[in-house]
Amino acid sequence: MAGLGEQLARVDPELLELLRVLLVVELLRQGIDRVLDALVLTLLPQELHHVVSVDLHDRGFPRRDGRLNAVATVLVDAENVRRSVWPNIGREELERRCSDWGGEHGHQMVVVWEGAESADDRIAAEVRRRPPPVWVVTSDRELRERVAGYAARIVGGGSFARQL
Repeated sequence: MAGLGEQLARVDPELLELLRVLLVVELLRQGIDRVLDALVLTLLPQELHHVVSVDLHDRGFPRRDGRLNAVATVLVDAENVRRSVWPNIGREELERRCSDWGGEHGHQMVVVWEGAESADDRIAAEVRRRPPPVWVVTSDRELRERVAGYAARIVGGGSFARQL
């Protein structure tokens, strides 16, 4: 049986190009994750790899100057995340793990702790203030509702903790 590359070589180039465009549009529409990156990038002309990689990884949105933000800001509801797994994650360990995860995935991490104002209030304000894309990590139902119209993604605290 011929490999995928050999099969693609026999396909009409114009049809293949149309399929590439349709695939990318559909994947971007669905907010694709990294699992399909390799497939998409093998189907794309080399000169588009960087642009599409930014869109796929970071859900880049145009800034006011028309360029894409290549990095998402991830606001982490710290107490919610650290208490979502047993045993609970220590404060310093959560800070370290978030920093490592952000570095690995190319995102700016902001771990928000309770302080003079509640972490929920601070996150709700920050998600409106920061340029998109901004993700929020929390399982707090009320906070999720408060940021829903502003956050590009909302990730559950437990799901995120298990990725760390």
